[in-house]
Amino acid sequence: MSRFTQRTIQNPMRTKHYDSVPQIGTAVTVVVPTYNGRAYLPEAIQSVWAQTRLPDELIVVDDASSDRTADVAEELLQASPVPARVIRLPRNSGGPARPINVGVRASRGGLIAVLDQDDQFLPEKLAHQAKVLETEPTVAVVASFCGKYGNAHDTVHSSGLGTLLAARAHSERNGSLVISGERALCDLIQLGNFLCGYPGFMFRRSACENIGGVDESLRIASDHEFLCWLCRTGDLAVLPRVHYLRRMHDQNLTRMRSARIAVEEEYYILEKALTAEPSLWEQIDQLGMHRQLGELAFCAGYLNLDVGNNSRARAFFSASSSHGYDHWKARKFWTLSWLPPVLLRQLRRLKARQA
Repeated sequence: MSRFTQRTIQNPMRTKHYDSVPQIGTAVTVVVPTYNGRAYLPEAIQSVWAQTRLPDELIVVDDASSDRTADVAEELLQASPVPARVIRLPRNSGGPARPINVGVRASRGGLIAVLDQDDQFLPEKLAHQAKVLETEPTVAVVASFCGKYGNAHDTVHSSGLGTLLAARAHSERNGSLVISGERALCDLIQLGNFLCGYPGFMFRRSACENIGGVDESLRIASDHEFLCWLCRTGDLAVLPRVHYLRRMHDQNLTRMRSARIAVEEEYYILEKALTAEPSLWEQIDQLGMHRQLGELAFCAGYLNLDVGNNSRARAFFSASSSHGYDHWKARKFWTLSWLPPVLLRQLRRLKARQA
């Protein structure tokens, strides 16, 4: 597989000309995308100010909140020990991707960390991750593990993740496991986003600019897609320790949005990556990947059928069948998708009464 240096597929939702202010070497900028987050934002920002290495800049990007979040942020930042500002977007974008792009473009740091409004950095997050990027020129992105808010020892990751990543690493330097970009991309495709969200990693702004920023068409899984593309520009380094805490509550974006959107986006990410780099098929379990794509497509079809998006459901059932997933089951639901939604609801109620 050739070394990844640039995208092979243009996405209209990305910025083709990623204009931004000049960056300052290894200065660190923290970008905080926020929407109606006034209840949690103070605690998140305090975790930035509690860093053993303070950032060189803090940018809060408000996504047209309706609860005075931007006003609260401006009041907080008056006491900031580092240069800080609030950017207000005129319209809500529906997810963190656009606020992140706006924040990165406005930043002066060469190294970027993103903090979700309801999460927290642990005190050594910026110092440890910045050191890796400062000393490892081949690394495009460095990541750490995620703990649950209120109990840092209860990690969000599977217990065997550290062992798996250690086996994948081609070297261990500065306390980090360095994994080739090609290998990391294969794992992100086969295992999903094992790095759990934007706050878990820090990346070079130059790498972000090279790939055109974050895909703004994605509302839930943009972090996974972004990581896949970053790994096309360089290596991944992993610090096998918890560096941020995630608040697990019903306001998390992935819980608020429908499962349908999450499944559709995951299918889109995998299909796009494998189309952009066909040689990836030689590096992965092909049968397992077809099964995974087939299951995702079938699930997306079923969830679309459930809300009356019949034509979209048919497309996903056809895709599921093309990947070899339970052909007869996919064909059965493809046939059902031709029925009017009203009739399908009546059939579901009849089946429920019979059960």
